Amino acid sequence: MVTRFRLKAPTPAILGRPGGQHSLVTLPADAVLEQQQPFQFSTTLFGMVTLYWEGRYYSIHMKDLKRKAERVSRD
Repeated sequence: MVTRFRLKAPTPAILGRPGGQHSLVTLPADAVLEQQQPFQFSTTLFGMVTLYWEGRYYSIHMKDLKRKAERVSRD
Protein backbone atom coordinates (compact mmCIF):
# COMPACT_ATOMS: atom_id res chain seq x y z
CA MET A 1 0.00 0.00 0.00
CA VAL A 2 1.29 3.47 -0.90
CA THR A 3 0.09 6.73 0.68
CA ARG A 4 1.04 10.04 -0.95
CA PHE A 5 1.43 13.40 0.78
CA ARG A 6 1.92 16.86 -0.73
CA LEU A 7 4.00 19.32 1.29
CA LYS A 8 2.31 22.68 1.87
CA ALA A 9 5.55 24.35 3.02
CA PRO A 10 9.29 23.64 2.94
CA THR A 11 9.96 20.88 5.45
CA PRO A 12 13.18 19.75 7.15
CA ALA A 13 14.13 16.12 6.64
CA ILE A 14 17.04 13.72 6.97
CA LEU A 15 18.24 12.10 3.77
CA GLY A 16 19.33 8.49 4.29
CA ARG A 17 22.53 7.58 2.46
CA PRO A 18 24.24 4.25 1.85
CA GLY A 19 26.34 3.05 4.74
CA GLY A 20 24.06 4.58 7.36
CA GLN A 21 25.12 8.17 6.71
CA HIS A 22 22.56 10.98 6.98
CA SER A 23 22.33 14.54 5.66
CA LEU A 24 20.02 17.32 6.82
CA VAL A 25 17.96 18.73 3.92
CA THR A 26 14.86 20.80 3.29
CA LEU A 27 12.19 19.34 1.03
CA PRO A 28 10.38 21.94 -1.10
CA ALA A 29 6.73 22.92 -0.90
CA ASP A 30 4.55 20.98 -3.38
CA ALA A 31 6.83 17.92 -3.26
CA VAL A 32 4.73 14.73 -3.39
CA LEU A 33 6.12 12.15 -0.99
CA GLU A 34 5.25 8.45 -0.83
CA GLN A 35 4.95 6.27 2.23
CA GLN A 36 5.13 2.56 1.44
CA GLN A 37 3.83 -0.15 3.72
CA PRO A 38 5.18 -2.50 4.81
CA PHE A 39 8.28 -0.42 5.45
CA GLN A 40 11.36 -1.57 3.58
CA PHE A 41 13.99 0.11 5.75
CA SER A 42 14.73 -0.30 9.44
CA THR A 43 16.79 2.91 9.65
CA THR A 44 13.88 5.24 10.42
CA LEU A 45 14.83 7.43 13.36
CA PHE A 46 12.69 7.49 16.51
CA GLY A 47 9.68 9.86 16.22
CA MET A 48 10.04 10.06 12.46
CA VAL A 49 8.47 8.45 9.42
CA THR A 50 10.21 7.26 6.26
CA LEU A 51 8.95 8.80 3.02
CA TYR A 52 10.24 8.56 -0.53
CA TRP A 53 10.76 11.45 -2.95
CA GLU A 54 12.51 11.37 -6.31
CA GLY A 55 13.92 7.89 -5.70
CA ARG A 56 15.45 8.61 -2.29
CA TYR A 57 14.21 7.97 1.20
CA TYR A 58 13.91 10.63 3.88
CA SER A 59 13.07 10.63 7.57
CA ILE A 60 10.61 13.36 8.55
CA HIS A 61 9.28 14.21 12.01
CA MET A 62 5.70 13.05 12.39
CA LYS A 63 4.70 16.48 13.79
CA ASP A 64 6.05 18.18 10.64
CA LEU A 65 4.17 15.75 8.42
CA LYS A 66 0.91 16.48 10.27
CA ARG A 67 1.40 20.27 10.15
CA LYS A 68 3.00 20.77 6.75
CA ALA A 69 1.52 18.07 4.51
CA GLU A 70 -1.81 16.86 3.24
CA ARG A 71 -2.65 13.35 2.12
CA VAL A 72 -3.44 13.33 -1.59
CA SER A 73 -3.99 9.64 -2.34
CA ARG A 74 -3.81 6.10 -1.08
CA ASP A 75 -3.27 3.05 -3.30
